Amino acid sequence: MTGNRRLAVLVLVLAGTACARPAAPPRSPASVAAPPAPPEPPPACYARDAPPPRDGDVAVTQDPTRSVFVLDREMLPELARRLDHPSEAQRRSSLDNSIVEMVARRHAGEVRDCHAALLAKTPGKGGTVTARFLISADGQVRQAHVVASTVEDAGTEDCIGQSLCGWRFPALAEGHALVLDYPFLLPGGP
Repeated sequence: MTGNRRLAVLVLVLAGTACARPAAPPRSPASVAAPPAPPEPPPACYARDAPPPRDGDVAVTQDPTRSVFVLDREMLPELARRLDHPSEAQRRSSLDNSIVEMVARRHAGEVRDCHAALLAKTPGKGGTVTARFLISADGQVRQAHVVASTVEDAGTEDCIGQSLCGWRFPALAEGHALVLDYPFLLPGGP
């Protein structure tokens, strides 16, 4: 090797050792720090074994003109028609129940999908699944629980309970939570 080449190799070798990380001293088991704990997951909206939601601080009214919900005409265009041109029956029925029905109709496809999965396993099977769910002040369903069922199929009950977690209602006009029981009728067939 020529002198310049030897010098270049020596510089590279020395540079490699100078940049190398020194070996860490052995640590005793007592000095090893545990990794940080993962953050707590958000509370689940639906869990089969969770207790059902308790009563909220507001309740549905039977008043045809007042509501516990903010009357959001943009969110529910059909609400505007009901408010502006109520039928004779609507003049006597609960405005709150109408709003709940409007939101339920929007999500009927999700419940039909749950029922279709049941029918694929057990043709002709039907029944009623009653769910209790908590609507928070912003209108989001925060907790859901199946409180009664004649379907006797955990998969269908869980499917309906989980679908409720995506439901959104108009915000509450006052209060922090509204708890509702809602029956889902799943028709049986021949």
